[in-house]
Amino acid sequence: VVAKCKNLRHLDDRPVFDDERRCCDQWLCGGIEAERAERQKIRNESAAKRQANHEAFAKLVNDGNRNANNCADESDADIDDDDSKR
Repeated sequence: VVAKCKNLRHLDDRPVFDDERRCCDQWLCGGIEAERAERQKIRNESAAKRQANHEAFAKLVNDGNRNANNCADESDADIDDDDSKR
């Protein structure tokens, strides 16, 4: 039903998600093997997206730590300058 009705957005009381539609389309074209291959492709895409998000977050944290360390170094330099004036 999902593969044949391209405009179908809900089936009974639940939405038809894009991943489900992709799997149904593949099943219609190539049977269970094509559906399994599409499910694996979807899992790989999700894993790649999670990894990219993880790497972006790690970069954000590292950049924040680097900026905090630079600010702390500048503060220490200002304190040392104040001490040398006394």
